[in-house]
Amino acid sequence: ALTGLVTWLVSVNMGMVVNIVLALIYSSITAAYPVYMHGRFGQTFGKFFVRVKVVGFDGSRISYRQAALRDFVPCLLAPVTMWYTLHQVILGELP
Repeated sequence: ALTGLVTWLVSVNMGMVVNIVLALIYSSITAAYPVYMHGRFGQTFGKFFVRVKVVGFDGSRISYRQAALRDFVPCLLAPVTMWYTLHQVILGELP
């Protein structure tokens, strides 16, 4: 498996490999950012500026588990959308 990966990396355009690595990093950050911010501070930077805070039913700060459940759909959709767009760029259908 590792030999096949190395062979593929050598034969593929390095620009595409860089794009894939950057896409993986971006997907991870996109999924982790809201969960971390809501779990740690109860708000993202945008919510901070408009003075909105995410709290539990009792008014306390939500847990990381609650934050992950709250942000499950956006965290799932953002990387899927990004990967679809990356796929379209690789195929040459988008500039």
